Amino acid sequence: MIALGKQSRQPLRSRLDVELTVVGDGALRGDLERLLAESPELTARVRMVHDASDDDVIEMHGQHDVVVLPSVSRAEAFGLSMAEAMANGLPAISTQLGTGTDWVNIHDETGLTVPAGDSQALGVAIDQMRDADLRCRLAEGAITRARSVFAFDRHADLVHDNYERALGARPSNVDRLSRPSTTRFPRTVEAS
Repeated sequence: MIALGKQSRQPLRSRLDVELTVVGDGALRGDLERLLAESPELTARVRMVHDASDDDVIEMHGQHDVVVLPSVSRAEAFGLSMAEAMANGLPAISTQLGTGTDWVNIHDETGLTVPAGDSQALGVAIDQMRDADLRCRLAEGAITRARSVFAFDRHADLVHDNYERALGARPSNVDRLSRPSTTRFPRTVEAS
């Protein structure tokens, strides 16, 4: 997960007021650390967090304006970190991979999507997120989608009802399937 602080390389380099937090670890960590070591202007605006606890991640959600999932690999099948950030009120910027990430982040409803590998389009999306009204509208959509589609209790109810159907029993909670979940998404903070 990459989160842009309150208010790759080229998109950030030309945006001097953007701060970036890179959360997680992976095969490209060394490459990113070398890039930062060679670029003092980036080093001052990029924070790398490798061992964040769930509570740390929730706290970081509250300190950022948007979450960015700029994956270029179809191995990014879903984008759980993006869904969690959306549940905590962050609009998303993600790349169009033809995977579940395209289903999680709906362009112009919960965030913005850009072609994978297109750093210019990523930069434009970051610039668009400077608009507070746009961010607020997308954040509302992100919260609604994450909490109604990805909430744990919603999935537990659906699994339970599918088992009842498979066993030939009528689900006892058919009406519940048509109403939104009331339980918060796992790892969310309470709105103030």
